[in-house]
Amino acid sequence: MIDPNKMREALVQHVLKSVLPPFFTQPSSIRVTVPPNAISVVEDDKLGVTTLTKSVICVHAERTKKLIEKLTKIKDEAIFVKIGHWTSFHGLDVEEHQIYIVKTFHDLFKLYDDLATGRLKAKYLVVGGLLNVHEEDKPEYIYVLYSTLSFVEFLVFVVAGPLEETRRMEKYCEEVVTA
Repeated sequence: MIDPNKMREALVQHVLKSVLPPFFTQPSSIRVTVPPNAISVVEDDKLGVTTLTKSVICVHAERTKKLIEKLTKIKDEAIFVKIGHWTSFHGLDVEEHQIYIVKTFHDLFKLYDDLATGRLKAKYLVVGGLLNVHEEDKPEYIYVLYSTLSFVEFLVFVVAGPLEETRRMEKYCEEVVTA
């Protein structure tokens, strides 16, 4: 049986090592405590993965049409976070209240607050546009987005483009789905 606490702790350590700039001092250990039954292994038929709840999933494709087909399956249970002008879910038919536009870093904190207070509720938090964020700024965005896993079941990073470019996001994910 997989111990969710040990998996989550190992993931946090991996992420800290892979995304922190070298000038940040890395803590010697981080203890992540998860309440019993808060995390379980599930098979998500809509995304086609078997993973732990509270996981980060990357969905990528070379064409947005394939991503739209995959995202259509989860759109009724998702909030779509748009970072920047162009995102991989452009053209997906969703309600206006399901789209959250991030123009500044402060908008991410407002998103967190809306999720924490229950103003926004969703099973999936789908994020597009992270590939276009500068590499030195990406860790700050990733940390705030990871913290939203307290309020959603899955954090989904979607990217479209050439495979060698979209694979740059995989280091932030526990599961990868190619649409």
